[in-house]
Amino acid sequence: MKHVIFVNLDAEATAAISELWAKAGIVSEVPPHLTLAVYENAGNAGRNNILSAVKDFAAAFEGPLVRFANVGIFPARDKTVIFLAPIVAPPLLDFHKGFHDLSEKLDLKSVEYYRPGQWIPHCTLDERAGGQDTGPMLETVFMHLRDVMPISARLDSIEVIEVGNTLASLTRHPLR
Repeated sequence: MKHVIFVNLDAEATAAISELWAKAGIVSEVPPHLTLAVYENAGNAGRNNILSAVKDFAAAFEGPLVRFANVGIFPARDKTVIFLAPIVAPPLLDFHKGFHDLSEKLDLKSVEYYRPGQWIPHCTLDERAGGQDTGPMLETVFMHLRDVMPISARLDSIEVIEVGNTLASLTRHPLR
């Protein structure tokens, strides 16, 4: 099983992004968030360590304020992702590194592109399978972004999502 660590946005930012999704006809299985880490094949012991790391982290860290002021695209062979990008400021990087420092003490190692020094913080707006025409997706999203950008958000909770045949939230903790 794969485990994904989400940091959820405050209610106001979640509402603004959810409204953008609705206007653009985007359907998401998960609320707007930043992903801090992804763990592949953790097993039962790893799963317990992940749950412990998230609980300890939530008690120790305050969620930073972020400002989504940019739009980005991850073009890949298998899919294209359009996303909101926060300004990468020291409080956000320190927050991210703090989580990874704590999780590595529990012998957890995230997939590489979510580790400090590799991470590109982002809030996914939409994604399309490779080969699909992304032009309409981009036009629609950009048309509606003008009404809501920039978006400020407090990172207010941390959540563990287990990915199998479905997505399941295993735990969610408010940040200090």
